[in-house]
Amino acid sequence: MLLSLYDKDDYKTSFPNIENIVPIKDPADIDILDAALIAAVRDRSASVTLTIPDVVDYRDNTSCVFSGLGQLQ
Repeated sequence: MLLSLYDKDDYKTSFPNIENIVPIKDPADIDILDAALIAAVRDRSASVTLTIPDVVDYRDNTSCVFSGLGQLQ
């Protein structure tokens, strides 16, 4: 039973691009991507969505605080 479950690819219906997610390790590429992300966030681009990576149940008064290099100007 586990093998048949392992062999399924049903997840591709909900997550068709999941196989396109790969770690980027080249520092030059990381710098380019970081700059593009910072510019998109500063411009409040509709194409950027930042979310919390874990499932958080806000009904139990959970709060999250993020800190970084400073405030966006």
